[in-house]
Amino acid sequence: MKSHFSIALGATAGIFCLMMFAQTTHAQSGSRSGQYQAPQQRAPSAIVQGDYGAAQGSGQRVSPQNSQPRQAARIGFDQYDHRPLDALLQKYVDERGDVDYATWQTNQQDRASLMSYLQGMGSIDTSLRSSQQSQMAFWINAYNALTIEGILQLFPTRSIKDHAPNANGYNIWDDFKMPVGGSEYSLNDMEHKVLRKMGDARIHFAIVCASKGCPQLSQRAYFPDSLDQQLTSSASLFFNTPGKFSYDVQRRQLGLSPIIQWFGEDFGRTDQERLQYLSQFMPADARQLAISGSPSISYLDYDWNLNLAPRRAATSVQALRPPGSATRQLSPGQNPSGQGAATQGSATRRQVETVLPGQPIQGGQSPCPSAGSQGQGFGFQPGR
Repeated sequence: MKSHFSIALGATAGIFCLMMFAQTTHAQSGSRSGQYQAPQQRAPSAIVQGDYGAAQGSGQRVSPQNSQPRQAARIGFDQYDHRPLDALLQKYVDERGDVDYATWQTNQQDRASLMSYLQGMGSIDTSLRSSQQSQMAFWINAYNALTIEGILQLFPTRSIKDHAPNANGYNIWDDFKMPVGGSEYSLNDMEHKVLRKMGDARIHFAIVCASKGCPQLSQRAYFPDSLDQQLTSSASLFFNTPGKFSYDVQRRQLGLSPIIQWFGEDFGRTDQERLQYLSQFMPADARQLAISGSPSISYLDYDWNLNLAPRRAATSVQALRPPGSATRQLSPGQNPSGQGAATQGSATRRQVETVLPGQPIQGGQSPCPSAGSQGQGFGFQPGR
C-alpha cells in the first residue's frame, strides 16, 4: 500500500513539475533574459477600409467604431486630404524627426485619427486621373503613416527589425497591409512597386522606417503643391546630418548611408552618375569632392534603434534593456551640420549602440530583400 502511494505521489509530483516547466518555457520563449518581451510574438492588427466621409476633401472622417457601414465615396489622389496626418506629425514629431510614441499611444482620439486617415485611403479610385505630385505625396504619406501605426500597435519596442522575418514567419514590411483602391499594399509594395517606379530617387529621403538611421521624419505631411520643395529639403537635410553622411576633403573620403548602397540603381547607372546626382544635396565642400573625381567611398553603420523622442528614450529604452546588456561607445567623428567643413578621420558611425545579449541590432543590412538593387554601385562587397 505504501509503495503504491509513493508511486502515485511521485507521478503526481512529476506531472506538476512538467506543467511548471511548460509554463516557464512558454513564458520565456520569445524573450531575452526572461525580461524583454520579444515583439516577434506580436503582429499589428490589419488596417481595414473605412469611409472617407461624405464631404470630400473636408478632412472629416467617419470611424468604423461609431458609424454604420455605408458605401464609401470614391475619390482620386488629388482629392485626398492630408491635413489630419499633418496635424498629428506636428504634435508628436520633434525637430530631430523622433516620435513621442508613448504619449501618442495613450491618446485614443489621436490614435483614432491616424487609423481613420489610413482607413480612408481605401476609398481612393486609382483609375481617376491624378497628378504625379498628388500620387507621390499620397504614397509617401501612406508609407510613413502605416509605419507609425505599426509601431504604435507594437510599442514599446526597441527596433522595427524585431518585427522583420523571424521564426514565426511574420515580416512587418510584407505582412502589415492597408487597402488602397481595392488592393492591399504592404510597406514593401508601396516602396518597391509604386514609389520607386515613379522615377524620383528623392523618395528615399522622405519615407521613414521608424529607425534612427532612416531619413528624418518630417514634422509635416507631404502635399502635392509643395512636394518638390519638400523632397529637396528632406534630401538636403539627410546629407547635412551626422551619422548619415560624412566627408573628409583632405583624405578625399565620402561616408555614405547604406540607403545609397541598397538602392544604387535609383541614383544613377554608374558610380559617377550617382555621385553627380547626390552632390546637389551635399554641403559645398563635399559637393566639390563628389564631382571632382574618384573619392574613396565607405558606408556608415545603419542605426536600427527606434526613432524614439529623447524625452521618452531615457526611461522607455532603459526599461526595455534586459540585465546583462551593455552600452558600447563608438567612434564619434562628425562633420558640423550645414557648415560645409570637412571632418577629419574615419567616417561617422552611430554614436551609441545598445547591445542586447545574444542578438544585437546589426547595422548595414537592408530590411528589404525584395529591393532588387542591393550591392549595386560604389564597388560594394557583400558582407562588408
